Amino acid sequence: MYDPEKSRARRIKLGMTVAELAKRAGVSERSTFRYEAGEAVPSVDKFVRIAAALHVPFSSLLRQGEDNTDVYAALFGAEMARRRNASAHIISTDADARQAVEIDQLVTGIRRVQKGAGHVS
Repeated sequence: MYDPEKSRARRIKLGMTVAELAKRAGVSERSTFRYEAGEAVPSVDKFVRIAAALHVPFSSLLRQGEDNTDVYAALFGAEMARRRNASAHIISTDADARQAVEIDQLVTGIRRVQKGAGHVS
């Protein structure tokens, strides 16, 4: 799951205020503060936007040693929906490009696991 300490440390390393991060991620300042304080957990969509605003892959903001299957499953579902609904996807920033590559790698990995378990033909 989301690690607020990693997010806060990265924000500080970049010299960003909570308000700047909130604006760049498109999240309210109050919510951003609550996420960093560990008082709330961002939705997967907000989590990915925060990671992009911090210029890191979302996986770098996950707690290590925990089962993060739920996060990956939600991202996989969101990416599949995006691919079904989008006629064209425009990558507007380097962070978007990194996120797209990371999600593509995730999708490929999940398909391999499913194929090995006999779920995908």
